[in-house]
Amino acid sequence: MKRQPIKYSLLAALALSLPIAAHAASRPDSWITMKAKTALLLAEDVQGTSVNVDTINGRVSLFGKVRSENEKANAAAEVRKIEGVVEVKNYLQVVAPTNDAKVQRSDDAIKSDVASALKADPALDNSSISVKSVNKGVVLLSGKAASWNDNVRALHITSGKPGVVRIVSEIDVHDTVADADFKLDEAKPDATKQNVGGVMSDLWITSAAKMKLAADSRTPATEINVDTVDGTVTLFGMVPTLESKTAALEIVQGVSGVKRVENKLEIVTAQKQDMVQARDDEVQTNVKKALKDRGDQDNASIGVEVSNGVVRLTGKVPSWERSLSAVYSARSVQGVRSVRNDMTVETQQASR
Repeated sequence: MKRQPIKYSLLAALALSLPIAAHAASRPDSWITMKAKTALLLAEDVQGTSVNVDTINGRVSLFGKVRSENEKANAAAEVRKIEGVVEVKNYLQVVAPTNDAKVQRSDDAIKSDVASALKADPALDNSSISVKSVNKGVVLLSGKAASWNDNVRALHITSGKPGVVRIVSEIDVHDTVADADFKLDEAKPDATKQNVGGVMSDLWITSAAKMKLAADSRTPATEINVDTVDGTVTLFGMVPTLESKTAALEIVQGVSGVKRVENKLEIVTAQKQDMVQARDDEVQTNVKKALKDRGDQDNASIGVEVSNGVVRLTGKVPSWERSLSAVYSARSVQGVRSVRNDMTVETQQASR
């Protein structure tokens, strides 16, 4: 669906920021994002295929179009229920539909259409997801998803089929994000980052894009949201200059597996502030505190070095997801210009 740009001058004033209890997020950002996408695609009163979702340090941003203020509120409410969510930033734009007529199709036709689409998608070759039944346009999916990425993809495919009123899911999916989706140290993709069908994981693309954005001092990485659907990346959020918007596009276009980038970033010039050059030792102290507060040092040995605002993270972490989380915790600290990730991941694979 083609989305119209949102004017962030109004958006900043209208954004629904819903703070939750302040505590260290108990779930990784990627898990929260996948749970949020699933919840929105299954919600009865939300058109989940029109909503982009991203999470940075426990703060979930929603972007796209909805049909009413009620739908906008319902979307935020669904996401607030998810464990680990610290805040919901609701940037959804209400646009009255020009033609909201439901497509009438027989249940048998819907079932055949959805089943064929699921079977034909090579990205789902690792999973065994099927249509259990269709009743008055309500599709019941069952089976086993090899990953959260596959689970969300199956729901997205089903939601987009004509005649589908909503989805009910009995899909079995492991309640963790597979660590293979976060192998970000190699320049070229390999089989661990792809499904059997050779399709790059949307989650891997999002993670790789975020890591590259965090490492580049031209972009305010923690203000840039990244969402990937079928290889198409949507960038949304606020950046201070045209240069930073252009740089973000350039960086993400260079990520393996990206088919297209929709650059929805809005340029919002920050009010003039006294620029305080933080001392490297202060930055180092604050980065260590940020890692501790987010739980990124649990079961990890992370070293922090700072030179002229550039942070270098070293040591060992137990998973690739933890590596990405640590980078974003560090990048959020005031005075940090970029983050260099020199951490190594202990050899363990999350079970799918």
